[in-house]
Amino acid sequence: MREIKFRAWDSFNRIMWGEADCYRNDLATFFREYEDAIIGENKPILMQYTGLKDKNGKEIYEGDILRFELSELGYIEVGEVKWIGSGFWMEAPNKQFHLPFEDRREVIGNIYDNPELLERCGAH
Repeated sequence: MREIKFRAWDSFNRIMWGEADCYRNDLATFFREYEDAIIGENKPILMQYTGLKDKNGKEIYEGDILRFELSELGYIEVGEVKWIGSGFWMEAPNKQFHLPFEDRREVIGNIYDNPELLERCGAH
């Protein structure tokens, strides 16, 4: 069974609430803080943990930007992690990948802190 975790992008303060500084391993606390934050102008955006990690052991969440290497072809794809249909996928320009092999995927940023990573490759 996969761990159920969330993080949230606080667009008002332009910060990411993560596991360590927001819900302190307690989903109830996280959602109480989330509900408090959505009062007024602040509308944090929730992102769910995929249950997967990259080649460096970093947890992969919705909204993360992944780099996927097809080493045998000398080919690299960059895309955003999204929930599509009934699962998590990496969406790259004109294609979608079921989240690729762990030893070939790497989190290089997220769509809120690093949107330029997608713009450079034409994925956004």
